[in-house]
Amino acid sequence: MSLFKLRILKKDSKGKGIYVPNFMSVIQHICLPCTGMSVIRETGKALRLSERDIEPALATMHRFGNQSSSSLWYELAYLEAKQRVKKGDTVWLLGMGSGPKCTSVLLKSVTPLSGEPNNAPWADCIQHYPLLIH
Repeated sequence: MSLFKLRILKKDSKGKGIYVPNFMSVIQHICLPCTGMSVIRETGKALRLSERDIEPALATMHRFGNQSSSSLWYELAYLEAKQRVKKGDTVWLLGMGSGPKCTSVLLKSVTPLSGEPNNAPWADCIQHYPLLIH
């Protein structure tokens, strides 16, 4: 019954809503697993992320599809190509596996980025993103 309350009713046993920390108060960027557009959107909703926060995951899913764990690196390259990562910014790479498996790593930018090299994965199309992806 507790799982039902948490999952369906979104309330704990005392009738209170589930506490979700404001992750974006301590990190500047997030890279989500690219397992599907609806999964990305639902994960973003559950973590209370903005459209801009989930944009790298949606763009990566659109351009490359589900590339398993390597999708996170395509998302990081997207952030770099858009020149969003500044010196001192923290990027959270969140990985999810089968069942209850979850792995994450925090990366801190130690140098400012000066643009994307010509052979990077987004070099030929970054100007076309973000798309209106639903």
